[in-house]
Amino acid sequence: MKITLGQIRIFTNNPEKNYNQILNVIESNTESDLIVFPQLALSGMYVGDALLKKEVQDEYLRFNELIQEIESNAVIVFGNIHREEDILYNAAFVSYKGEWLCDPIIKQNLSPYETNYFWTKESDDGFEMNEEDILISFNEPINKQFTIVLGQDPFMNEPNNKKHRGVYVNPVGIQNTGNEVFTYDGGSFVSDGEVAMRALDNFEPSAKTFDFNNLIPNEIKISHKMYQAILHALRYFDEETLAYKPKWLIGVSGGLDSSVSVAMLVDAFGKDRVLGVNMPSEFTRDITKNNASHLSEKLGFPMLTIPIGDMAKSTVESFNQVGYETIEGLSYENIQARLRGHTLMTLSSLENGVVVNNGNKIEVAFGYATLYGDAIGALAILGDLNKLEVGALADSFNDIHGEEMIPKNLIPTLNETSIDWDFAPSAELAQDQFDPMKWAYHDYLVDYLLNNSVESYMSKYLDGSIVETLPGKYLEAYNLQEPKAFIDDLEWVLRTMNLAVYKRVQAPPIVRVSKRGFGNETQASRIVSKEYQELKNRILNSKK
Repeated sequence: MKITLGQIRIFTNNPEKNYNQILNVIESNTESDLIVFPQLALSGMYVGDALLKKEVQDEYLRFNELIQEIESNAVIVFGNIHREEDILYNAAFVSYKGEWLCDPIIKQNLSPYETNYFWTKESDDGFEMNEEDILISFNEPINKQFTIVLGQDPFMNEPNNKKHRGVYVNPVGIQNTGNEVFTYDGGSFVSDGEVAMRALDNFEPSAKTFDFNNLIPNEIKISHKMYQAILHALRYFDEETLAYKPKWLIGVSGGLDSSVSVAMLVDAFGKDRVLGVNMPSEFTRDITKNNASHLSEKLGFPMLTIPIGDMAKSTVESFNQVGYETIEGLSYENIQARLRGHTLMTLSSLENGVVVNNGNKIEVAFGYATLYGDAIGALAILGDLNKLEVGALADSFNDIHGEEMIPKNLIPTLNETSIDWDFAPSAELAQDQFDPMKWAYHDYLVDYLLNNSVESYMSKYLDGSIVETLPGKYLEAYNLQEPKAFIDDLEWVLRTMNLAVYKRVQAPPIVRVSKRGFGNETQASRIVSKEYQELKNRILNSKK
């Protein structure tokens, strides 16, 4: 049996474009017996409330008949919406020579997002082909029978261990919820359930035909996969959301985050569509200014230097005139940060461009960004990466380009129980200012808390197994092994994350690359459980 995997790029809310891709794959694979496309191949997953409109539903549904009418000797399997009496379902359709081989197969295990739009009900779970029962599933295989799995799995920086007898077809492209941008990496395969497997895993649309009875073991692997995921997210976001091809403006401070961001922008769009802006003040260190200049020279993008010192002084003088005699501390720091945002947004108007946001996941978590200042942007490409992962992206960029383009002095060195910097990160908004994060420890702690309960972390502290966790390895580096220091820092983290929710809900959309992010938060207060209080008391009364 010859099987074609239609790993198409799904364009959200563009059924015509998606249909044309399906048509092209079918017409280009006339010798195939089975051609398979992903789940919701006409619409994409994250259509939003537009899917509630009957006119939009009608537009998607009309393509079912168009696909059915395509002349082909192959069985065609694809995903689309299905409607019965104004009730919507996520379904799979099976067509052969102008006929449906079975009724629509309804997805049973809906995600929380899908339950906003789809219902579920009992239905057939497959069809017969060549005297064999073929099962159809969504995202996961059913059993050892030949199963067609229609994927809608975004890249999550986790190994794809799917392997079953049958095929798995996943799309590429992006899906945008408004708060988060998911990248789809494909990873489609055909397998006999053992070692014979051939994957399409390149973040690009692809269609290949395989002889199921003569599979050649060959799993395609991609180096620097995280880098490729974010690079493709940038390109696809630009193409689908910003069709007028704007310049991408970026504040280039000479620190790690902005250096990685500008490097990726140049890789994604070329130097002519990138404009860097260095905005020094009296607190800017020579080493960061030198790093910014080095990047501009190595990557070839133009960079403007617009000092903000005089603008900050003028702002202070304006407030002096209305009775505010002294402006210092955090208020003065925020003036500078907002002037950076003001400068970038003014340039975006002058250049008909958009601003990229440089914030990383730990800054997002702690609200370590000034609202309407450095929290602005059309897209936060590093917003789901902790500082260590940003450093790994810098290493990837240098490795891909075969030389040290992002300065090594910016990239952290992670040891087994400590982290080393040539110089520590700083917002450079005050004299001798350094970021308050405990790098490595807080990087891993934030990820832990997003995926697990704080109570489980406290329990691990009490039973000693905390040293087996990623954050626990770095307790001693920051003298947090003692009970009071441990609790004080933990409560600072929890309090700071909770206070920063209002910033996060106003932040630019984040490129999502992890299992848990910040895209579905409410502004409600954190619940302090009875168990938390009991564990806190036990820790404070313990002896280490």
